[in-house]
Amino acid sequence: MLYACNCTDCQTASGSAFALNMPVLAKDFHIPKGAPKPWRHTSPMGIAVISWFCADCGGRIHGDRAGCEQIVNVRAGTLADARDVAGVFPAEIT
Repeated sequence: MLYACNCTDCQTASGSAFALNMPVLAKDFHIPKGAPKPWRHTSPMGIAVISWFCADCGGRIHGDRAGCEQIVNVRAGTLADARDVAGVFPAEIT
């Protein structure tokens, strides 16, 4: 599933009205090379978040949220091959 999030965190991080995210199981997620850098912060809703960035280019790769440790939200624009991702679902996270 791919969804468009328009929370203020995603708007700020993307510089747009929304960000395309793809939730995946943390156990199935891996980064094939490199070591991303974390940014720990609190969302406007008061939830602890870790946003992970490419150490080389600074691009946001994925995020982890407290209370949802089993899910990783991958920034869809970071996918090397997105041909198999079908459907975009609007989502508003308040």
